[in-house]
Amino acid sequence: MSNSAFVDKLSDKEKIKLMEELWASLREPVEKYNLPDWHDSELENREVKVSKKESSFTEWNTAKWI
Repeated sequence: MSNSAFVDKLSDKEKIKLMEELWASLREPVEKYNLPDWHDSELENREVKVSKKESSFTEWNTAKWI
């Protein structure tokens, strides 16, 4: 069975749980992933926008139920 066929059979609640488990498995030190240099700059820009109230974000525990 393909992964998509497996996922298609899951309930929404089970899919969210699976996504949380996948994200948790990726919580390795950032150095492991060889991220491009622009990532740090982009994260800093977003933090500045949020602090100036020019942008906002939704916490994952809220966003997953929207």
